[in-house]
This record gives sequence, structure tokens and C-alpha cells, in this order.
Amino acid sequence: MDNTTLSTEYGITNKAPTKVTPESNESAKSLVEKDFEDHHIFFNNYRFHNHLTHHILAAYSLGADKDRLDRIYYSHKVAQRSKEPPKYELTLGNWRCHLGDEHAYTDFANFFLDHIQSHGWKTTVTMFAFDPTMFLRLTAGIFHPLIHLGYGLEFQNETMVAEGLAMTAVHETLIDGYINFIKLSPPQSDNTLMNIFNQIVNDPAFDHITNDKPDKADVVVKEHKDLLEKYTDMWFVSPDNLDEKMKELYTFVATTYAATAVRPDTKEVRLNFALMHCLTSVYFLEIFTHHTEEHVISLLRCYLLTMIYLFIAEGRPKLNVNLVESYQSSSTNVSDWDEILTTTINLEDEHAVKAIRALYQAHLLYGHSVIFLNAAQLTVDNVKTVNDWYFSTGYDDVWQPHGFVMNVRDKVLGTIDSLTGLSVETIQLTAFKMLDAINPKRLLSSAE
Repeated sequence: MDNTTLSTEYGITNKAPTKVTPESNESAKSLVEKDFEDHHIFFNNYRFHNHLTHHILAAYSLGADKDRLDRIYYSHKVAQRSKEPPKYELTLGNWRCHLGDEHAYTDFANFFLDHIQSHGWKTTVTMFAFDPTMFLRLTAGIFHPLIHLGYGLEFQNETMVAEGLAMTAVHETLIDGYINFIKLSPPQSDNTLMNIFNQIVNDPAFDHITNDKPDKADVVVKEHKDLLEKYTDMWFVSPDNLDEKMKELYTFVATTYAATAVRPDTKEVRLNFALMHCLTSVYFLEIFTHHTEEHVISLLRCYLLTMIYLFIAEGRPKLNVNLVESYQSSSTNVSDWDEILTTTINLEDEHAVKAIRALYQAHLLYGHSVIFLNAAQLTVDNVKTVNDWYFSTGYDDVWQPHGFVMNVRDKVLGTIDSLTGLSVETIQLTAFKMLDAINPKRLLSSAE
């Protein structure tokens, strides 16, 4: 691995109908490096995540050519926050002192890159990503640190790995009180994830968490620690069943993403923004299997606990699996994976590109499933019609017709400024709900 590499060994690269070319490879490498040199990992001062390289690499892996990659880069570039000059002198003795400080991002990126170049990426990731002060931050910010680090590992690119570790370091986490629990071995159980989440949907202990609360995630994590631990422990992971459990988790996340977006009482589709990030992040979990079994099991438990609290905060939407299985797409040219992936390259919504990529990876790993295919079709349909992502889809009011949020910038900033005493993650989620499509291009200079 080096800072100029974009490996094609893992994931879906060169498994899509359109293959990577030497020209697209050089273009993607150059754009990834340019983003590292020029931009902060947050695109504004409210910690909204820079998705530029995510979109570049997702499209690249699907076969996007140089012109398409350039268009993606410049469509994101207009919204980016400039990278700050180094501020601290980070060492092995003091780096933890700056955790959670977004103004230390440049310093962290340089610190981790230096360590990678001296000790290798595997040693560096093991040493820092699984450090007790860092580990729970991997799934913070709706899994963005895990996603960014995952891209670095997938494409074996040193700068992306350094960025992913730096992004992890500058995040806060809601679940910092759970580290000892996460490290425990779960008790033996034969519960499936579908069974566990159905119990969560029907658990009256969460009925008081209503959609008018801006701090739902905080409430779940702080007031229901016992229940979060109970439901996480109901899923038994051990060294003997890791492959089986990885498959179950990936399949369940893909199913949840699609099955919570449809309801029997309406033809409307409401794809959930938080659950979509569960899907785009689960793609990367298998990459971590080169680490010790202890680390992998802890990562799966941390991932599941985070998904559970997000699922509860989103209103515990019911899974209508039968509606996904019988879904009929309204789009043309999406009848099979080749057509879907060719269409996906040119989608402007980077989240849709990443979601479809993750669904195709599930197809490659675990074989044909009508759930994977129909979920991808549903995603394309959503982009072409609604072109939106939703929050709180477990609450009935979200399924009512509503108008476009006008004057997005002022409304978002006004809302953020009024939220005091809440976690950064809650502030982000509340602001995201007002952004309608969660597109950085809509904010442009929102925080500058």
C-alpha cells in the first residue's frame, strides 16, 4: 500500500459491467490526493461530512470514466471547507489529548500518514483504530469514520487510511460509556437479527421516545443502556461463527434498508437516511477480518449496538419484507444488475451510488436475492422520483405529504444555533432532517 495506490483487488471493482481503465485509475488517484491536500474532512463548521472521495471511489469502482470522475469532483468541490494549517505537534505521547478537536484534523492526518509510512497500514490501523479511546468513534457520525477508513482499506490507499483514522479521531461518540460492554464476549444464544429487531419494534419501553424530541438518539443511549446492552447481547458472535454472522448482518442490514422504506397503506417510498448509512458501512466490515478475531467480534458488536440505537431513534420502523419481495420498479433499464450499475454511474446522489454498490456487493458475496435486486431498483426509482432521504420513518407523521423546505440554509443554521446542550450527533441529525435531500451542494457556503 502507498499513498498513490488504488487497488482493484477487493470489493466490486472490475466486477461491474464497465471496467476500470488506466486513465480512470490515474484520474481517481489524482482526485483523491487533491482532496487530501486541499480539503477538511468536514465540509462546514457544523461537522457535515466531506463525501467527495466516497462518491469518486464508488463511481470509479463501477467503471466511471475520467470525465465523469472530474464532474463528480467539481460538483463537490464548491461546497468544501479548506484544510487548515497544522496547529499541534502530535506525538505518541500526546495524540489522545486532541481527540474530538476538529481543528486538529490536519495534524491527525499527517500524524497517521507518517506512522503508516514508517510502520505499515495494518500495524497502524490495529494500533489506533482499536485503541480504547478511538474504537467507539468508528461508528460515530452515522458510521462515517468507518466508511472513510473502509474506503482506504478497500483501495489500499495510504492517504485515505490516514484520513479515515483522522476522521475517527476528531469525532465525538454517544456510546463512550459502553467500551467495557463491547469488549465482553456475548452469551450464547440462537436469536436472529430479525427476531431481535422485531422485539425492539414491539418493546413498550421505547414508546416515550416520540418524534417531537430533537434529542432522540441521546435519550436512547443515556436512558436505556440496559436495554441496548440486552438486545446487543442477544446476538451471539464467536470465532466459530464469524462468517455466518457476517453474512447474517450484511443481509439483514440490506433487508432493513429496503423493508422499512415501504408500507402496506401507501405507495409512497421513504428511504431512511440513517439506515442507508448502515448499508453503506456494512460493506466495509469484512475488510477488517484480517484483524484478530477479538477485534472483529468487538467491531461487530459496536456496529450492532450503534444500529440498534439509531433504529430506535428513527422510530423503530416495521420491516415489510414481503413488499420488497413483490416490488415492481417504475424505471426503465433496471431489470438486472448490469443495467442498474450502468445507470448508477451517472446518478448525482452519492448516497444512492454507495447504497447500490453495497447491494451489489451483497449479491456478489452471497448470491442472488430478490431483496438485493429489488432494493437497488427501489433506490434508483427513489432518485428519479422523490430524490430525497427521510428521517424518523418509524413515525406516522413522516409518511404524510409535505412540501419542500424553503430557504434551507437559513432554516438549518437557525435550528442549529438554537440547539444548546445537546450532542454534536443530535445537532447534526436535527439539521439533516431539514435539508430534505442531504446534499452538500445545497449548502454551498452555509458555514463560511
